Amino acid sequence: MSNNEWYTKPRYIEAARQVLGTIDLDPASSAAANQIVKATRYYTLEDDGLQHPWHGNVWLNPPYGRTVNQKARHQSMIRLFTDKLIKSYEQGHITQAIILATTEVNAQWFYPLWSYTVCIPDHRVHFIVQETLHKYCQMFGTCFVYLGQDDTKFIEVFSQFGRIVKAVDAPKPKTSTLHLWEEEDIA
Repeated sequence: MSNNEWYTKPRYIEAARQVLGTIDLDPASSAAANQIVKATRYYTLEDDGLQHPWHGNVWLNPPYGRTVNQKARHQSMIRLFTDKLIKSYEQGHITQAIILATTEVNAQWFYPLWSYTVCIPDHRVHFIVQETLHKYCQMFGTCFVYLGQDDTKFIEVFSQFGRIVKAVDAPKPKTSTLHLWEEEDIA
């Protein structure tokens, strides 16, 4: 399916609402999706949620496709939305958030999410596709990542879906490979 309009099933939205209390913003949504999410504010494809400020309690099921925006140079949409989510949270604009992302845990865009609490479901998360009203699942697995101060609540609610994990290691510095005729500075 090339369509990015994949809506989250109500059971996951209700779990998110239990953790967040309210959903103030869904920055990658539509009128149809918001019938389930019931966010106070949502941005559609036409609104381009990346161009607006994010605030409060955020639910994010980002588009998984690629942008055709010349400035973004065909970047992954999930990367653009994830970067904005983390930046907005770290700047204090977002109180707490839950993102539904693919489990491409070795992808560059995913790596910063390891700083937060992650729920890896023990099942495939199915989505609702509006045009067909069929349920689809990602080729890759999906996970829920919580950004906020109430990990205990997230664990309590989301453990019904699968395992909760949190990185306990500190990232190791990357080593660089020496190329022929390069000297290593030994001091």
